[in-house]
Amino acid sequence: MRDESQVVKFSDVAGIGDAKIELAEIVDFFRKPEKFKASGAKVPKGVMLTGPPGCGKTLLARAVAGESGATFFSLTASEFVEMFVGVGAARVRDLFSQAKKQAPSIIFIDELDAIGRPRGAGGSGNDERDQTLNQLLVELDGFGSDSGVVCIAATNRIDVLDKALVRAGRFDRKITVQPPTREGRLQILKVHVRGKPLADDVDLEDLAYEMNGFTGAIIANVVNTACLAAAREGRDDICQANFDAAVEAEQLGKILPVYRGEENERRIARVHAGCAVATAILLRDVCKVNFATITPRETNMDGCVALKDFPEVERPNAMTRAIIQRHLRSCFVPQLAEEEHYGFDDLSAAAAPYTARAREIAAMMVTAAGMSFDGSQLNYVPTVDQYEVKDFLRTEAVEMLIRSTTPDKYYQSDIEAREMMEMEHRAARRFVRRQKAAIDAVTAALVEHKTVDWDMMSGILEEHAVPEPEFEEEIGKVWVSPEDRERLVPSTREMPEGAVPATNEWIET
Repeated sequence: MRDESQVVKFSDVAGIGDAKIELAEIVDFFRKPEKFKASGAKVPKGVMLTGPPGCGKTLLARAVAGESGATFFSLTASEFVEMFVGVGAARVRDLFSQAKKQAPSIIFIDELDAIGRPRGAGGSGNDERDQTLNQLLVELDGFGSDSGVVCIAATNRIDVLDKALVRAGRFDRKITVQPPTREGRLQILKVHVRGKPLADDVDLEDLAYEMNGFTGAIIANVVNTACLAAAREGRDDICQANFDAAVEAEQLGKILPVYRGEENERRIARVHAGCAVATAILLRDVCKVNFATITPRETNMDGCVALKDFPEVERPNAMTRAIIQRHLRSCFVPQLAEEEHYGFDDLSAAAAPYTARAREIAAMMVTAAGMSFDGSQLNYVPTVDQYEVKDFLRTEAVEMLIRSTTPDKYYQSDIEAREMMEMEHRAARRFVRRQKAAIDAVTAALVEHKTVDWDMMSGILEEHAVPEPEFEEEIGKVWVSPEDRERLVPSTREMPEGAVPATNEWIET
């Protein structure tokens, strides 16, 4: 007998409407099979659910079983494989045999990539996995559309599956479960707070806005964390502060009891104040500063500046040249804000993450985006992700990047990137000097309150910020005059024979 308290219905699944609609046909197959027979349509033998972790793939499969009333067989792919060859294949045969006997039934295989990778890869050590996969392929071919059995599989890595497994005739339908939109997050929140005592100040729409990028699993964890916090405080209901603290803990990690000294805090506050002011002014049409903080967290000991999209824009605007250049300029402001206050000789590495990001943006503009000054559209793309291989492969990554293009083009792109950085660095310095009062005020607020939200920051900017030039026209130029190019970085620098530039140094080949 089924435990009805554990049965999942479509009403328990929210925020992924498109995927739910597609799976509703599977439910109709179990409830009204005559409808499909009358039209001559064949029910899919298998359904492949793909998408990032935590988006609700397993929950969807359970909901299909709950709505249809079919017998539900659920297991992970790793349960098939053992150290003894042949055990996995036997388990597959037994599973499908039981499903056919208890039809109508649904077989759900989670994490299919554990056995679904291409056969023959990795040597003889994969004989057991290969035999298990072969048996699964045979079983999927072995039952027809009238057998009353549907196989549903879930994976985060459909790109690594054997082509024979994902072809039509085995998994006929592929459904991608995406992270929820803002409206989807609101629906998920309503499901998870159902039956829970909420205080009058709780704003679910605002919470859905704050949870940009959260999956359904993360939202469920945030709600549970807020409930636990309310219980620790001895409250009978859950207030907005409990939810806000849970969201911040999910985004930034827990607060750490670290003492850094007053002078270090003031320095860090000035760096983040520069970033917050630059973002609020230069990128005001793209995103909004959610808050700036210098509180040590698990994910960042020096604090951070958190951004968010405007509520009416679910997807970010197209990253045009003008927007990217404004972003590049804002990356230089934190270090220059520190330099203008402490002097060049007393600079610290507190702004290093921002300046490193500036280099990445400039390189991307010249290479992948083809946004060079002279319109040459130099847009080679590296054959390796330099930021994925980390330090221990850094040398190999640079060598592969060099081999992906000619030394002359690599040298030209390096010069172009430096020109862009120099131009925006000069503009950022002028910005810091104009907005000194605003940066000082935000710095003082950070030192006093540790965290400054948008409401407090907007009030500070309204009082202390000065009007900026029409920067949209200033940085929206597609071409730079020859006079500007000579003023920035002369491009007549000779490259030593047999050498190519890597960042700002020469590497002899």
